[in-house]
Amino acid sequence: MQMVCCDVLTSLTESATRFLRWRIDRIWALANSNDIEGRSMTAETMLQIVKDHHNEMIHDDYIRQIAEITELSYSHLIEKFNGIEKTPKRKVLIPPPQEPPDDDYRRVFDQPPPDLHERPRRAVEEPKGRQSDENLDSAECRALSLILHNQQTLENLNLWPDRISEQFFFEGVHRETFNSLIGSITFEEAKGRLEHDERASSLLQKLHQEGPLQNLDDVKVTATIAEVLYWTAKHWHDEIASEATKNSDLKAAQELAEIHQLLSDLIDSLDPFSKAADHLLEWLQSKEKGES
Repeated sequence: MQMVCCDVLTSLTESATRFLRWRIDRIWALANSNDIEGRSMTAETMLQIVKDHHNEMIHDDYIRQIAEITELSYSHLIEKFNGIEKTPKRKVLIPPPQEPPDDDYRRVFDQPPPDLHERPRRAVEEPKGRQSDENLDSAECRALSLILHNQQTLENLNLWPDRISEQFFFEGVHRETFNSLIGSITFEEAKGRLEHDERASSLLQKLHQEGPLQNLDDVKVTATIAEVLYWTAKHWHDEIASEATKNSDLKAAQELAEIHQLLSDLIDSLDPFSKAADHLLEWLQSKEKGES
């Protein structure tokens, strides 16, 4: 009986509509959609709801949905969205503070928390032969832009947050930028995690200023993520191949024959959920752990 209840609850949860989308659908159901003026006024109400939502990384996805629902231009809606302000919060009346007793002491949570995550970082070598970190057209930067601006799209394709991991990005500025976005709700929060890394902070700032990618569809999004994994695995492959040739390491060369085939399969399919992608991720994890 308990197992059945859990299954039913899981089913209901998975099929549930997100609250923000439910509000948008509710407004549209009550709207006068027969003329352009009615759709335009309704779109403004929807945009305000999205603007007030705390998670900036899903704003662009919902603006695209509003454009589709109302049959209005996305470019017009994004311009309108950028021009509106958040709804002012209601002022809360705070009673005057009471004087503490003489023997009161400063509470523990008044003290600044220690930085438990700070640790020395080792220098890493960047991939050779690839586009520079500043090139926003690279697969890595396009993937980071999707994570920054279009997390809802990635979630709909089951790519975020469970599929894309730091192993998709080679160690360095792109991985640092990726890790800053994990768990961050706002751009400011992600940037605050990069105070130690000027290059990654600069890259994140450029991605934010550049805005969302245009002309997105599911095929382009999944292909971008697969391409990032391809370039990271290829960099490892090329480095090991160079060392194997230099040292006449036959065992390493034999291993690379299988990796070369996996790379070919991944670039042919551009499917980040393929068996080739799974095997390459396992291989990358083993290499980063120092396994032979």
